[in-house]
Amino acid sequence: MKFASLILAAGKSERMGTLKLLLPWRGRTILAEVVSQVLESGVSQALVVLGYAAAEQQVALADIIDDRLQVVLNPQYELGMLSSVQAGLRLLSPAAEAILLSLGDQPRLPAMVYRRVMERYIDSGQGILIPSYLGKRGHPIVIHARFVPYLLNLDPVTESLHSLTSAYREQIMDLPLDEPAVLQDVDRPEDYQHLLQEEQA
Repeated sequence: MKFASLILAAGKSERMGTLKLLLPWRGRTILAEVVSQVLESGVSQALVVLGYAAAEQQVALADIIDDRLQVVLNPQYELGMLSSVQAGLRLLSPAAEAILLSLGDQPRLPAMVYRRVMERYIDSGQGILIPSYLGKRGHPIVIHARFVPYLLNLDPVTESLHSLTSAYREQIMDLPLDEPAVLQDVDRPEDYQHLLQEEQA
């Protein structure tokens, strides 16, 4: 099965107070680390959706040379996450059978976890897979390509990805993982400091 990844990286980082995806991580930036791990997982296409400060963030990806990587600009990023998902889906390869929906601010997620999520998705026979840790749902989410038309028809102003998971509740597989990183994103300065401390521990 061919997986295309959408890496969402278009937000303004308002709660952080600075461009969080450009913060240092393992000798590069948070965004470069996430993109590298996603590519290492074996996806057939990686679409990084940028919006706010797109030019600065593109510079952070300049050292990653991979034919599978493509930058997508979302001029409507202020409408929220769904608008970025839709921007990425419009450039989805026709060969993609499923979408690995990833967040650009989860630098502690290793390629191994992305691979495990994709493998379990194939085995599940379900349309949607959502990983969880201690009962709380996280990312990356896997969505079958048959849902692409439904997602593209949603209104990004009034609807969200919850519209999909509510409408197709019976097609969701919840995947419990012993991996707190599926919940660990970087929204506030204290989140970043906490993850840095975990890295150094």
